[in-house]
Amino acid sequence: MTIRWIPESKLALKAVSAGAEILDREFKEIPFKKKESSGDIVTGLDIAIEEKIRAILKESKYPVVGEELKNSGAGFTGKGGVWVVDPIDGTSNFVSSLPFYA
Repeated sequence: MTIRWIPESKLALKAVSAGAEILDREFKEIPFKKKESSGDIVTGLDIAIEEKIRAILKESKYPVVGEELKNSGAGFTGKGGVWVVDPIDGTSNFVSSLPFYA
């Protein structure tokens, strides 16, 4: 039996760990700005984490679609694999110090 996704799984763990390190190191006062609505916000940490994750995922053959950065879908054709990045899922909760974010 061949396990296909081992390299991608290792890369995903590396990316998630790097994002968590940024969050642990930089978590202080969280300035944020609204995107499209009052419930749709972005912090500097969202952007820093997405940038770091994208840098790591460049090792992969798959394109990256991210929530915060422009040109997030560059190279995505709708066929094959794709990385989908939401650096802090639940940013509103995160900013509000509610422990329901990932």
